[in-house]
Amino acid sequence: MKFALFAVFCLLSFPSVLPLCNNGLDRPSITEVSGDSVTYQSRDGVRIGASWFYPQRVTNPPVVILLHERDGTRAQWNDLIPILIKDKYAVLAPDLRGYGESTTVVRDGQEQPYQFGNPQAAVLDVDAALSWLQTRNDVDLSRIGIIGARFGADLAYLSTGGFPAVRAGIAMTPDPYAPDDPLYSLLPDFAAHDVFIMAGGRREWEEAVTLGVRVTFPKGRRYLETPDLDGVGLLANDQTIRDILDWLKTRVATPRPSPSAPPSPAPLPSASPQPSASASPQPTG
Repeated sequence: MKFALFAVFCLLSFPSVLPLCNNGLDRPSITEVSGDSVTYQSRDGVRIGASWFYPQRVTNPPVVILLHERDGTRAQWNDLIPILIKDKYAVLAPDLRGYGESTTVVRDGQEQPYQFGNPQAAVLDVDAALSWLQTRNDVDLSRIGIIGARFGADLAYLSTGGFPAVRAGIAMTPDPYAPDDPLYSLLPDFAAHDVFIMAGGRREWEEAVTLGVRVTFPKGRRYLETPDLDGVGLLANDQTIRDILDWLKTRVATPRPSPSAPPSPAPLPSASPQPSASASPQPTG
């Protein structure tokens, strides 16, 4: 067990202590940016309500998808959205199924109430967001990042391994890794990639870094000076914002070395195979 924990920390290879640093980070208000309310439908008929923001005077910007916490709504990202827009990202912030404006399912042509149930089904929300982005010709589909908090962090982590269109992710206080987790059983030989893991408190940090065993090219940080913050609460820490912007700049905003066709969402499996225990990431650097 000690060796396994040591291996995880070696795998992640990042600092575990970070002082709170506030050097006057500019935090525009959500009222200073304009966005559109959009709707689209998941494969299983859930009508997803989302907010779409597009930076001014930018051609084909990269895109960031924001996934809120369980029992939350897309409004949880109001502090981050204007910062991302200022940094020239387009932003898609959906209400996950069963929350906010995503509480209707269309079955047999009839609208019915929908309540959050099976966590696995929420993967279809990511699939739906990526499919909606495919309909646009004003963004760079080769530069898509995803950020999630708590349950949204679990989805963001999974998405980097399950959807080729996602270049990198940020997981803010995710749940600990478990090979029999219903989310991860959706994908055989699952391995996430380019995930920045964030946590504040010691317990949350120790749980979060267990994800490192299935991440290729990981990074992460424990915000020791704000141990009581977790999930979207970490956005109150200026350094969290800086780390988000730095990670997106290097992993998402930077164009790929060579031209490639716009990526498409990966087909979702019809079964739920268990992930292979032998699968292991090969980190570098």
